[in-house]
Amino acid sequence: MAMQTLNPPTGPRAGRKPSYNLFNRGGIQKRGQQSTRVDKDGDLDMDAASPNTGRGRGIDNRRKTSRVLSQEFSGRGHPSGSRVSSQGSMGRGHPSRDTRRVDPTSIQRAVLRTLGSQEPLRKGKRNFSATNRGADNNIASPAEAAIESLEHIIVYGLKESKAAFNPGGGVKDLLDFLERKATPSDAMSHEVVRIRKSRDQGDALIISVRSEDAPRITRLNGYQFAGATLKIAAMSIEPRKSPTSNANKTTSAEGVEVSELLKNVLDRRYDHDAKVLDLSNLGQDPQLVSIGMFGSTSTTSKFFPALMKVCDSVFATEQQKMEAVPSVSLAGNGLANLDSVTTLAQTFPNLKNLDLSNNQFKSIQSLDRWRMKFRKLEHVVLTGNPVVDNEPTLIAELMRWYPSLRRVGTTQVRSEEEAQAAMSPPVSIPTAPASFQDDMDIAKHFVTHFFPAFDTDRHALVRECYDKYSRFSMSVNNSALRDQSSAEPPMSWEHYLRNSRNLKKLKDPKKRADRLYQGQNSIQFAFDVMPPTVHPSIISEQEKWCIECRSLPGVPDDNTPGGVNGLMITVHGQYMEANNKPWNRHANALRSFDRTFVLGPGTGPAGIRVVSDLLVLRAYGGFEAFKPDAPAAESHTKRSRCQTHLLTPQELGLPEDFGQRMEGKTEEQVLKEKIAMELTQRTGMKLEYSGMCLDENGWNLEGAFGAFEAAKPNLPQDAFLQL
Repeated sequence: MAMQTLNPPTGPRAGRKPSYNLFNRGGIQKRGQQSTRVDKDGDLDMDAASPNTGRGRGIDNRRKTSRVLSQEFSGRGHPSGSRVSSQGSMGRGHPSRDTRRVDPTSIQRAVLRTLGSQEPLRKGKRNFSATNRGADNNIASPAEAAIESLEHIIVYGLKESKAAFNPGGGVKDLLDFLERKATPSDAMSHEVVRIRKSRDQGDALIISVRSEDAPRITRLNGYQFAGATLKIAAMSIEPRKSPTSNANKTTSAEGVEVSELLKNVLDRRYDHDAKVLDLSNLGQDPQLVSIGMFGSTSTTSKFFPALMKVCDSVFATEQQKMEAVPSVSLAGNGLANLDSVTTLAQTFPNLKNLDLSNNQFKSIQSLDRWRMKFRKLEHVVLTGNPVVDNEPTLIAELMRWYPSLRRVGTTQVRSEEEAQAAMSPPVSIPTAPASFQDDMDIAKHFVTHFFPAFDTDRHALVRECYDKYSRFSMSVNNSALRDQSSAEPPMSWEHYLRNSRNLKKLKDPKKRADRLYQGQNSIQFAFDVMPPTVHPSIISEQEKWCIECRSLPGVPDDNTPGGVNGLMITVHGQYMEANNKPWNRHANALRSFDRTFVLGPGTGPAGIRVVSDLLVLRAYGGFEAFKPDAPAAESHTKRSRCQTHLLTPQELGLPEDFGQRMEGKTEEQVLKEKIAMELTQRTGMKLEYSGMCLDENGWNLEGAFGAFEAAKPNLPQDAFLQL
């Protein structure tokens, strides 16, 4: 059948060029109407707003059925024993600020924007399109910067994809892919994800999106694009901009307005005489209700963290804050858990009195987020909560969580003497000096080179020390003890938790596998998303380091069945986050770390390769624990000369081929000989005693060494080498 040819139009509109809209793809449209809502297929949306009604019937019905009030901060009653200052200020004689001119809409927008809400900041058409993004669009205008907060995301995988051979290196294809996958299928025009800026950085692509769009992009980590697996993560380091970029961003008027509002709330609710911050019945506060602060779930969940941020800004030092606010009341807020108020523990870690009465806590698990947090807490009130009747072991559990606790409600649970005894430090175990078995100075050269390179050029470090079989993982231990002498408040682990592989908390097998990085590209990606660091000098600041090294047999090697002799290096130290950007509130902050390397022979410039790199991060704990006790050091010198000198088989009275492969020896025999020599090197025992110790512990080296440490005081003198 011949296809009929359509004749071109001949009417008065024949010469008019078709117009295109970013979100209109055709379909039926009314004449004479400039903005008609259509669905994703281009058909007329019957629920769309008419010119007179403002919103469609379907949208209005859904809004009526949605929940607009949060259950939290809506309790009734007033806590017993808490007093509210009638003077309306934190000090005496200061009148309350006038808040009658506060715009509720602007306050809600400021709270949502400054705290990273997932709700859109504004409605209506956005002032950009897909055509204005790209590698040259690296600078946002001042108006855009004031309205939208951009987050930076690093993307790996484009260079390995088939799209890399497309025009422009496949950048546009990747950006289109990310936008399409990140945008929900039923998204309206103002909800479409758009990448604002992009630029190449080595093997990675740096993109910038609105803060509310960032989680949608990062969820695409692991997606397949043009035959390659994408690795996507939020960047904790702000990417470098061109010299012409406008780096001076002023605080918006709305941000100042919401800060002043929250300061006024704190002023009214602080009792200067009793030193009580009364945050009870917040859902009934007339000022907060009048501006609609609790009118939606988003503003409700963001309100308390914003209030705590303002609290931090009021006090110049941690000591001032501790002296001014020893008591806080959260009574009558309808709290069923601590999710919305958990930041209280970071803002006021030294609280002595806490009132949680007349809430909805049903079990001890609902209080779990404050387990072990308030180390100086002396009095807690939980009356009026179901947990008091539901948990018979409540008091015992609270005493375990808070060693200074003396009273629960009106019940005394500890005397003053018992509380002081509970807070006294336990008997310390003597600290021995570090064991550093490095006969060829391999470990010494490695550590003195590694950490300065990690601070200055991580890409070059990866190329030099890691290969395709190397493995790296990082985990955060956020329950480690902090240095009690430090006046710094507890720090957030936000930029680390995204890639943390803490196996005690990470149960999903897929996430465990994703956070174990293998190969140079993968390890380089993991290093890139970590903040910049500055480690102390190993040469001039040795007291801040504790480094141990010992030989490790059986390290995997492609060319040697059964493995080769390698080194295990354990490093305990500290570093400073060197990110001095204004938005980084942890700039120049100290953190402690523990890092374990397994080294084997390699083809790199140093002749070694990192087989395994395990990094554990924790709060700064100081370095006093690294100093050895004098008696232990003296005993260690007498008993273990092998800590500073590796004994040869000849010095032990053994054949030269002891521990070496030769005809007639099985692999098991060679391995046992090596392990026995290793234990002798570490303990100073004669070889026969080392063999007996290993035999009793199933030839487990660490188990045998632990058994030696436990039995060392009872061993006879002839069990040790006479050197």
